Amino acid sequence: HKISNLMIYNFAEPSTGFFSQLDSTARLDSLTLKSYFFKGIYSGGVAGINRGTINEVHVDTDSLDFVNSAGGFVSENYGTITNSSFSGTLMGAYVGGIAYDNYGTISKCKVVLKNENILRKPTMYGGIANNNKGTISDCKASGEIYASVNIGGIASVNTGTVERCSSSVNINGAGSTNLPGINLNNAYALGGLIAVDSGKVYNSHATGNITATASNVGGFVGVAFGQITGCSATGKIK
Repeated sequence: HKISNLMIYNFAEPSTGFFSQLDSTARLDSLTLKSYFFKGIYSGGVAGINRGTINEVHVDTDSLDFVNSAGGFVSENYGTITNSSFSGTLMGAYVGGIAYDNYGTISKCKVVLKNENILRKPTMYGGIANNNKGTISDCKASGEIYASVNIGGIASVNTGTVERCSSSVNINGAGSTNLPGINLNNAYALGGLIAVDSGKVYNSHATGNITATASNVGGFVGVAFGQITGCSATGKIK
């Protein structure tokens, strides 16, 4: 179950990938995409939209190059992604290592990000998900991210639940100038685990270093409106 040297170019259809959609009865199991290159819009490396189960799927890529709203695995996840991994470079305006939007469950996944100082930097970047509105549990992220604002080792914006996760991602970005009356909708920040949090975070850890050119920067969370319990951060902030 390995496919090597696959190249996909698709600007005609949004919400696509190796599959366009995985429906609620679908199960994708035991697949490796090696030396994989994708260039398209609103997409995911594995599927545009997942409503089913993705298990033991591994994406090892040179680069996935999206316009925006994309993820290393899926653009939108309403199902379950588990026991899987992503390794490579992600490009696009708003991206997540596994998913752009997570409404479902992402568990026991590992991401190695290779977004070194690339010429076209993403705007917002989450190591596992750009926007987490579901559950991310027992996941690990490592590597390097160069982006602009709302960069988090696990999530860019969390309004759901993050538990038992760890990030050793080194983050490089702007953060933001302080805004009067700052709230969830106008917050821009950098965080070792989460950039902007208004959800729940349990028993998670961040060890990556953060280099910022502006403010709203935290070793664990950049701006927090939610609940954080049993967590720690040991990285350096510059």
